Amino acid sequence: FSVLFSQTFAYWNCSDLQAVNVLGTTSYATQPVSYSSLPIYSPSSAVRNPINDELFALSFATGQIFGYNVSQSLTLGGDYYYTFGLSSAGTSRNQMRGPSSLVFGERGRLFVSDTDNNRGLWIDNIGQIPTGGLADGVIGVTNDFNSK
Repeated sequence: FSVLFSQTFAYWNCSDLQAVNVLGTTSYATQPVSYSSLPIYSPSSAVRNPINDELFALSFATGQIFGYNVSQSLTLGGDYYYTFGLSSAGTSRNQMRGPSSLVFGERGRLFVSDTDNNRGLWIDNIGQIPTGGLADGVIGVTNDFNSK
């Protein structure tokens, strides 16, 4: 299971009480967090893909999803291999504003609650969409905002 902190998140093996890892900073226990250098600034959700060994973390502040390969050994502050979403807030299908949660549906479809845009996004094949690519669909709005 995982626990979200203000700038990082940690995940645990359920048979042990110590965190297996902390992602988002390389020296969480020994140095203060440098907020400007963290990709996962203000994380709001983390979810593991049920189909493979990928872990996705959602950054509320930057409106981005960061992907981690769990099957490879993650080091403290481990680097992400994938990013979805532009770092600027907006309403097109590759931008989010204040996203708050992630959940995987059947067949690996990822749903994102894009809270401040009052909509949901769905993404098929997350991790394979090129940088700047668009979500596959929008839920909750009729005009699809700026579906570029």
